[in-house]
Amino acid sequence: MADTHICDCMKTDGGVVPVTVSGKTVGISGLKAACSAVQEAGLSGNAAADELLARVKKHNYIPPAAESAYREALSDYYQKNCQKKSGFFAKMKQTFASGDCCCGVRIVEKKE
Repeated sequence: MADTHICDCMKTDGGVVPVTVSGKTVGISGLKAACSAVQEAGLSGNAAADELLARVKKHNYIPPAAESAYREALSDYYQKNCQKKSGFFAKMKQTFASGDCCCGVRIVEKKE
């Protein structure tokens, strides 16, 4: 029996997140982990959008012709749901460490 390795970021991600890209809803795997990493890095604007797209592409097929539409949709999702705000995200603390994860980051501790 083959040993299947699941990336740590996928274990903690919580599943597929629906995002609207060019008027169609698509499921994005690994988006919550990508948003957490971008938030922890303190990125915003174009830098955040670029990093989100790069991280999401590691777990999802994104057609080259649709990359700009995905980048825009991911940026919108991040701004609406993930950027540091008062409330839940302001209270959440996550500690990150580099490891064997395919995206280079894994959540090792999560406290509220």
